[in-house]
Amino acid sequence: MRKMLLFISVLLTLMLVGCSGGEEQQELKTTTEKQSSNQETSLEETTSESSVTEKIATEESTTEEPTTEKTTDDTSTYTPNGKTPQLMIDVLFSDEEFTFVETDYEDKKIAIWPKVLSEFNYYIDQFGDKPVEFGTCRVVDLDNDGYNEVIIDIPSNSSLILHYEDNEVYGFMYPWRGIKRIYLSGIFEGSSGAANTVYSVMEFDRDSFEVTEIAGGDNGVYYIEGKEVSLDEFREYINDDRFSGEVPYWNNLESILATK
Repeated sequence: MRKMLLFISVLLTLMLVGCSGGEEQQELKTTTEKQSSNQETSLEETTSESSVTEKIATEESTTEEPTTEKTTDDTSTYTPNGKTPQLMIDVLFSDEEFTFVETDYEDKKIAIWPKVLSEFNYYIDQFGDKPVEFGTCRVVDLDNDGYNEVIIDIPSNSSLILHYEDNEVYGFMYPWRGIKRIYLSGIFEGSSGAANTVYSVMEFDRDSFEVTEIAGGDNGVYYIEGKEVSLDEFREYINDDRFSGEVPYWNNLESILATK
């Protein structure tokens, strides 16, 4: 009988130990699973945060202002505000003669003679055989007469302005820094130095032209139509639609002329 009781006691002890071990194993398993779950959650959060960071960085990189070139050949972004007559196109591409007008530093006419654009060498090698190499071009109705002027830049030198009037094309040289930005209104910006900015308009009369300054600033002194004004008045004056819509520089001149 004693042996029977001892056997039952040992058996109960083993059963209790087994249950306790099972519970501990279950608790250990549960703890391990929780830790694993927490690690996975943490990893997911870290990955998610990393993805968001990368996305923001990508979006910032994508939405960052692109480096804008000075030139464009996309005709969908710009249309000249005037018409381009066939004679102007012939002068530019078919060796049709235009009337070149030589002027002095005050834009006064000195002499005129017929020229062909492909042989044009004035201001570079006037008396030699080497024609000038042209740079970018701009097409805009500069004097608001309904017809486009073509402004051809000559690198490191000047600009050749071609103007159409009465079935004739006239060409004028103009200082390169004197006609920097051009707006669709015909107003153009020039400069004779780092502290000087001038806004002007240009009018043509066949083989002559006249430039009128309408506003500007020089070493902290500002003026509008010849009258000195404050900086605030000057800023208000140029914050106008007439000083918007900058005319782009063009590489492929034929494409922009084909639109008008």
